[in-house]
Amino acid sequence: YVLSIGYNICSKKALNMAPNLAWTAAWFQMALGTLYVGPLWLFGLRARPKLTMGEIARILPVAVLHCLVHVGGVVSMGAGAVSF
Repeated sequence: YVLSIGYNICSKKALNMAPNLAWTAAWFQMALGTLYVGPLWLFGLRARPKLTMGEIARILPVAVLHCLVHVGGVVSMGAGAVSF
């Protein structure tokens, strides 16, 4: 919970500096996450999930919706005040 509060405050500060870049900030965060996890899997520092094509097809809609919810959350933070 505490880390979530810190994330929200940092995101709001960044969006206050560049209010028209909410979509860019959200997609940049998603890209950074991919760039962080990719090398961990590539170099074997973290076990890569072993999924079949059926499993990938089953979780893909949830993954896409999760991505869109993250983008929506960042965009909404740029639109108003952060309240707790």
